[in-house]
Amino acid sequence: MSNPRFQSRFGDSDLLNPMGRSQEEAPPKPTTFEVLTKLLVPALALAAVIVAQLQQQRLLSWVLLGILLLFLGIGFFPSLRRQTRECVENWRDKRLARRVFPQFRTFVRRFGEYVSPQRGDTLHEIALGELCSRNHANFGKLGFPPVQLFNGFWYYLRLRTESLAASPSNLVTSIAEFNDLVSSYNNSCVSMVFDRFPAELQPMLTPNARSKLESFREQFALFLSNYSEFLKGLDESFSKPRIEPWGFSRPGPLER
Repeated sequence: MSNPRFQSRFGDSDLLNPMGRSQEEAPPKPTTFEVLTKLLVPALALAAVIVAQLQQQRLLSWVLLGILLLFLGIGFFPSLRRQTRECVENWRDKRLARRVFPQFRTFVRRFGEYVSPQRGDTLHEIALGELCSRNHANFGKLGFPPVQLFNGFWYYLRLRTESLAASPSNLVTSIAEFNDLVSSYNNSCVSMVFDRFPAELQPMLTPNARSKLESFREQFALFLSNYSEFLKGLDESFSKPRIEPWGFSRPGPLER
């Protein structure tokens, strides 16, 4: 049974997630010693510094001030270091998002070629025209959802990605939505021909129809390969994993 998290609009998603990722664990609560180190001990040292100053004990004041600074450093340096690291990572992730967002938009535009109702080289058109000879009854046996459905989701997704600011959160959210669309199309249409071709339509698989379908398969498989490599490189470039999952099943050649 597929993971409910990746249920798509049109059925089960075929995105691969072999490794999986556990959510980040909550930071442990500070111990009593840590609370004393951070608050009580520095407070006592500060009080001692004030008393020493009032009594004009300069040497003692400097010693106590050094102790105060030492405990403050011990107490707050790990937190400061963590916050500094997070700020640097966020800055790097923002730069990365600004750099790769145009590449992602290019993949979104390219996918529009596969779900356009106006093109004659889409899988829907090849299956209807070359394979089924415009016979809609036979075409219906393939079980394709209407291409207009995919095109509608793609159209509005493209509009959003073109207008969104190039931030890490916008990029990750857009990728998740686009992955769902690509996976749904792959599972609901491409796999129906290349992995689950109806036996009753085998006599209609002429050499010309087979050639057109194989040409489509090679182009679409190349798109999936390029896009998967893009996602893999992006996920590895972020300061921590953000893209999941990023793999797609590839359509196999038609059986002879």
